[in-house]
Amino acid sequence: MMFSIITVCFNNPQELNDTLKSVKEQSFPDYEIIVINGGDRSAAEEVVLKYDSLVNVFISEPDKGIYDGMNKGAALAQGDFVIYLNSGDVFCNELVLSKVAEQVLSHPEAKILYGSSISDYGYKKVLCQAKNSKDFLSEKFYELGFSHQSIFVDRVVLGDSPFDLTYKVAADFNYLYPKLREYNDKLVLLGFPVSIFATGGVSDLDKTILNKEKKKIYFLNNPINIAATVHFIKLILMENIKKRLRPIIRKVKF
Repeated sequence: MMFSIITVCFNNPQELNDTLKSVKEQSFPDYEIIVINGGDRSAAEEVVLKYDSLVNVFISEPDKGIYDGMNKGAALAQGDFVIYLNSGDVFCNELVLSKVAEQVLSHPEAKILYGSSISDYGYKKVLCQAKNSKDFLSEKFYELGFSHQSIFVDRVVLGDSPFDLTYKVAADFNYLYPKLREYNDKLVLLGFPVSIFATGGVSDLDKTILNKEKKKIYFLNNPINIAATVHFIKLILMENIKKRLRPIIRKVKF
């Protein structure tokens, strides 16, 4: 059994180095690394050459954003299960792939394996606890509860172009939302955190857009209901209030 680890990067060579170093430290040997770079070639290539014996595929060319790069990686993947560990993301420890492989062997029916993740805010780290699989069937399934850095998807289930580029910041949510229901009886909840990821990624940059896109995705997969409508309106309003208050708070601080 082999894992495909897809890393998308854009002008952040130090973060790319951190990610590749984390993969190199894994005790499980059967994996391939696919690096998709949408920024400056020379900086990324210098890091990739440092890990030349580990990186199986390196593509460096302009793209339409992170999800375009993630689609390119999916089309190239040859492993049995695929995980996206983008530039700056790292595995929690050197045993993650070994432990996931054990779970795959114990659950041959599995199509998606997922676990908790850790958000790194710089000044603190917060555990994002993954939900029980049955929670994904509820009409109150508003959030994934885990990140794409902590999910392993069967390559056939993932497909060659899983992410809809019409979504700016929630294409991963759009892909995973129906899949977690379609394959609900073939999900495996891992009993350990998989990855650590730094906040400030694409879905952190504009929460208003993120919440609007999640609202659209939710109602594409669920009937209209008052509870969900109130939930998303509240999120969008709260984020708009925060955006207005941030400049004021900065002025007060300084």
